[in-house]
Amino acid sequence: ITPNPDYDMDTVGLPEKQAFQVYRKAIVRRLRRRGMPIRDALRHVEDKTDLARDILTEEMDQRPVYINRAPVLHKFGIMAFRPKLVKGDVLQVSPLIVSGFNA
Repeated sequence: ITPNPDYDMDTVGLPEKQAFQVYRKAIVRRLRRRGMPIRDALRHVEDKTDLARDILTEEMDQRPVYINRAPVLHKFGIMAFRPKLVKGDVLQVSPLIVSGFNA
């Protein structure tokens, strides 16, 4: 976890690899609703095709990400954030919440 001063308190920078892992079921569900066979839908997610990326961004606009900083000792240990895709492998959050998450 690294601080990013450009983010609001409710925004998180989610790496692409983790985003596909978190939203995998939702992406496959949307592809299935468009009439795609499940094997093809799973292949699109695994290969991270342009179609899967487009659906990922749509899902990220509609669904928040819940971040849990274990061990949760109080009610603010689990928070919902609006995700944004970032390059690399590091989760980015606002500097205002870094101390709250003990990061």
